[in-house]
Amino acid sequence: FFFSSRRRHTRFKCDWSSDVCSSDLLRRWRNCIGLLVVLLVGAAVAFAQPALPVASTPSGAPIQSQAAPRAVAQDIVAEPDITLFAVMAALNAAGYDAAMDRPELTPVRAAVRKELEGKSYPSLPALKEFYKAHRLADPARDLSRYVSLALTLGPPPKFEMLYSPANLPQDVVELLDTKDESGRQAELPMLLSAFYEQADVSSLWVKYLPAMTQDAEKYQLLLTKLIQETSGYLGIESGTYLGRRFSLMLNPLAAPGRTESRNYGDGYYLIVGPAQENALPAEDIQHAWLHYLLDPYVAKYPNIVQSKAPLARIAAKAPALDAAFKSNFDLLMIESLIQAIQARRSRGTDREKLARAQGAVEEGYVLAAYRSEEHTSELQSHLNL
Repeated sequence: FFFSSRRRHTRFKCDWSSDVCSSDLLRRWRNCIGLLVVLLVGAAVAFAQPALPVASTPSGAPIQSQAAPRAVAQDIVAEPDITLFAVMAALNAAGYDAAMDRPELTPVRAAVRKELEGKSYPSLPALKEFYKAHRLADPARDLSRYVSLALTLGPPPKFEMLYSPANLPQDVVELLDTKDESGRQAELPMLLSAFYEQADVSSLWVKYLPAMTQDAEKYQLLLTKLIQETSGYLGIESGTYLGRRFSLMLNPLAAPGRTESRNYGDGYYLIVGPAQENALPAEDIQHAWLHYLLDPYVAKYPNIVQSKAPLARIAAKAPALDAAFKSNFDLLMIESLIQAIQARRSRGTDREKLARAQGAVEEGYVLAAYRSEEHTSELQSHLNL
């Protein structure tokens, strides 16, 4: 799955069907909480060894399951990534100029673009032609595909694909399975490799790494604080990862305020662009971390989750709900729980928190509402157990 902080959220304030309205959903919350109690109490007991989706090797072959893995602590760090930096440097040189009307908001990006502009690189005309031919009208979707691509490429200078074509994300497949005007298959990784060498992107990386590291330290402090607060609130031990990885990557060459989240196999990636008006995206970071903590619950108890899948018929009638949640009840289940947690943890009065939860219901997250402090305390107590 992936989400973007700039995804359009248009809330539908009316009923989704003739027989179910938002007030009905609130009255049915006690029934829904029963599902969460059964799921989360059982999962909390067995959380030390959750069943995870089958991972794949770079060649695409599934990793054969062996003995149960031991819990191994992982350092959760925020840092820039050289592959992402190189892809974005090429993209900026090729014509990506979203939000460059205010270069002061992205000082590293502005400096890198200045060093690249006006120079002639043999690979640049082909890069520009590729980007122009495949540019999308929506700047957010346009950038999103290249972020996905960077996460599926190996390190420079070769930029070899880490996954087989069958295991590539759909947006990457769409980007790579395109042809130029002559009908030839686009060789974007080869163009990226050539540009990396010709433009000496490695020197740019070294030159601006101190500035990027300084920004990363701010995110590291925020990430550590959010992990401690969120894991403590849920009563879930966050020191065991069972082979999964959580990475926060800085994307200083993107438009400000852009946040992308990806889950590829056992890897959870949060990609953050330059902070908008010095405001770090705390809620987006918390959202990604909650997915990392809670996703194994539904994988551990698929039968329990699917027994409540008929609720998906209600969500399917919500016009504002993303199609991914309509077609995957597991995602809808976890996202509803995350929406409820974030509503409860948000700033404001109880009325404002309730309004936020109700807004999530109106978007289609049918398990997100709660009516009283009693229900929230009940949910938290079961999570702690």
